[in-house]
Amino acid sequence: MPSPSRRIALTVVCALAVAVVLVAAVAVRRSTATVPVAAATDARPAPPLRLTDQRGLPFSLASLRGTPVVVFFGYSHCPDECPLALAHLARAVRATPALGVRVVLVTVDPARDTPAVLAAYARRFDPAFVALTGSRAQIAAAARGYHVYVAPHPGAAGTIEHGAPLVLIGRDGTIRGYEDASAAPRELEASFAHYFA
Repeated sequence: MPSPSRRIALTVVCALAVAVVLVAAVAVRRSTATVPVAAATDARPAPPLRLTDQRGLPFSLASLRGTPVVVFFGYSHCPDECPLALAHLARAVRATPALGVRVVLVTVDPARDTPAVLAAYARRFDPAFVALTGSRAQIAAAARGYHVYVAPHPGAAGTIEHGAPLVLIGRDGTIRGYEDASAAPRELEASFAHYFA
């Protein structure tokens, strides 16, 4: 059985090891906070998104040419990821006003997300957000164009499984990069500065 002094020494060594691991984890998190998730390798033109906005008017992504845009696929009845992503986007947009970033939400639930529903939902985050809906066929085509998976959740009525990358589109209308929907506001600000400045 180790002596009391040896036990104290082992406890101190273990505590130091845990402290080193925690400090390293924080350092890694801080260093990655300024690195965007992924750059687009081909800089392809963003698909057009010809849908209906929250005012009930026709919308085309081309109308935002000359402005940096973030496209996000989600829906108003989403229980967690969508409202969190939109809240973080709103904070990041407010923190970088000189960039003039616009956010475009494309619903994956056109049956429930009418223009009126989307108008109220988008206002909760930022009145300048554009929210789009359309027919099921139009939404399916838009999702395919952005390589977003959409399907009803097999075990939860009314819940929709969907891919949720944030697609960063430059002023020239090309896809510049992608960010994770769970990114914190500071991470989004770093991505905006990287791709849009």
